[in-house]
Amino acid sequence: MILAMRNNYHSLHLLELVEQRQPIDKYLIDQADLNIRDKKGRNALYWAIKNHSKRNVSLLLEYKISLLVGYELNACFHAIESQNVEALMLLFTKGLSIDIQNERGQSLIMKAIEYENIVMVQYLINKEIDLYIMDDNYDLVEDYAKRCKNQRVSELVHYTVLNKQILEAYKDCTACGVGQQSLCGIK
Repeated sequence: MILAMRNNYHSLHLLELVEQRQPIDKYLIDQADLNIRDKKGRNALYWAIKNHSKRNVSLLLEYKISLLVGYELNACFHAIESQNVEALMLLFTKGLSIDIQNERGQSLIMKAIEYENIVMVQYLINKEIDLYIMDDNYDLVEDYAKRCKNQRVSELVHYTVLNKQILEAYKDCTACGVGQQSLCGIK
């Protein structure tokens, strides 16, 4: 019984420290239950991402904390909502799939476009995220970009999709004869 109280104390203390932007250490993580959540169902990783604490995010991921940071909130989507690119990068170094969707069928890049974060959009494009995925409302990534008020984000997505279409057309093109290669750009 005393051991259970001690672990509960450490667990609550861990959650409190992370929520208050305080650094945590490995000893505390070893003693704590990482599955503990606050009254709204948020775990320590939620607060580490929200507070942009790269050290705490890294430690919690090292100890295999749940990536479901809220009742229905994945850590990657929370990193985008919190505008925390470093946390998103750390999540992907742990082998997380880039092509995940939330409860509305949105992909990570759709959410990043919604938040008009050009750095995250560029990062996800560089990670080769699927640009042709459709959400539950039958909207594509390009539809999100068209509705985006940030022109730089909109243009980045538009020209990336356009460039991918051109590259796909070149892959399908077969050199038919002399002179044809120069017409389609294949050398």
